[in-house]
Amino acid sequence: MLECFELRTVIEPLAVRHSLPLATSKQLDRIEEIIDEFEGVRDLMLISQWNLRLHLAFYAPAGMSHLENMITRAHTIAQALYPYLHAAQRGADRNSGRA
Repeated sequence: MLECFELRTVIEPLAVRHSLPLATSKQLDRIEEIIDEFEGVRDLMLISQWNLRLHLAFYAPAGMSHLENMITRAHTIAQALYPYLHAAQRGADRNSGRA
């Protein structure tokens, strides 16, 4: 999983560099809509799905489908870590009295 996070730190900036110069106002509006849709989400699994949607919306203007597939795969593998993070967070909340 750590390898996937490291891979993302390399390929996602590449996707951004290719996407941002090509982004239309309509695409930027869609990114804002995605952000607004999920502002109140607290469930880690839903956050993970939202996060991928948001990232793919950022990269869509580049039209680099192979790169998007690689990013999606890395997100999916890393997503397996989220239940453990959620359990750890619940344990930390219980220990601090915020449960």
